[in-house]
Amino acid sequence: DRLTTYLERVERGERPVAHAEALEGREKLGETLMLGLRRREEGVPRCAREAEAFAAEIAALAARGLLEYSGERLRLSREGVFLANEVFREFVPPFESSETIPQ
Repeated sequence: DRLTTYLERVERGERPVAHAEALEGREKLGETLMLGLRRREEGVPRCAREAEAFAAEIAALAARGLLEYSGERLRLSREGVFLANEVFREFVPPFESSETIPQ
């Protein structure tokens, strides 16, 4: 049973994780951007590397009224909160463009 295995590993002081995902490049930037936007009030800095990497997607979402700038921070708009999954989809693979971000 997986729960028993998990608990046994914890008790032995081992890492109970069987698999971990290591994101790199555009995937990592998109994940960071998505997680930042989930913090509705805080959002992400306008000049963040993540925001720069997804400038075209952000511009399109802002034009649709789903993202907005509040001072120097990018965040979900009121409408964007209701369509958050649609917004977040732009920042996770598979990406529409084949653009790559150097490490």
